[in-house]
Amino acid sequence: MKTKIVTFGEILLRLSKPEYQRLFQGHRMLGNYGGSEANTAISLAYLGNNVEYVTRLPYGAMGEAALMHLREYGLNVSHVVRGGDRLGTYYFEEAVAMRNSHVIYDRKNSAMYSLKRGMIEWDKVLADAAVFHCSGITCAISRDSMESTMDALRLAESKGLTIVCDINYRKNLWGYGMQPHDVIYNMMQYSDIVFGDQNEWEVASGVNHIPFNASDANFEIDKEAYQEYFRKMHQLFPKCKKMIMALRNQLASSHHTLT
Repeated sequence: MKTKIVTFGEILLRLSKPEYQRLFQGHRMLGNYGGSEANTAISLAYLGNNVEYVTRLPYGAMGEAALMHLREYGLNVSHVVRGGDRLGTYYFEEAVAMRNSHVIYDRKNSAMYSLKRGMIEWDKVLADAAVFHCSGITCAISRDSMESTMDALRLAESKGLTIVCDINYRKNLWGYGMQPHDVIYNMMQYSDIVFGDQNEWEVASGVNHIPFNASDANFEIDKEAYQEYFRKMHQLFPKCKKMIMALRNQLASSHHTLT
């Protein structure tokens, strides 16, 4: 029985300041690796799954360091594509007090940004796979990255794989002319499992989300309203068997209500 889970996306170098400092404060920065799909792959590997992570990395020390990081967690990286000028980065300010977290992306002309359609041999990657996981972030990076994702989705569907879509809408990334709704909506037509927060579901579906105003654990959601909402979602995305929505109300930077 096939058990391999394939995730596809960009691994990034995350640079942040210690002790809640702003980016313009202090003289030290902390380096770590991030990226939604890489985080997903590592989490699944922690749980004992057979996971392959697919991305594109530059030659040289930075690309090798990222590969070593992935291998530390037992990930299969045998189909990682090499090339491009640089590793993508982002700068992160951690939330504190009444200040929200803040992210500045520096991904333009990264190895993943300059990925060309056809570089990834999806036939080989998916030959022994059971699950394919993708994200709206990957589709936002560039047109070729989006089209590579769609190539994988079409092939995964033809092979009968379970397809998992993380909506993962990041408005600051979309810059190559395609509308986020149109692309993500198309991704979700192939998907068996979809997850995202209430705002991401709204972007993907075009249907306004139900307000979530919980201030404590005594709040009761309107179950009938959500059942009706997801009946609409099933009409829009008939292939999808499982739909997960995270509900969040931010009371302060470090105090959120979630369900």
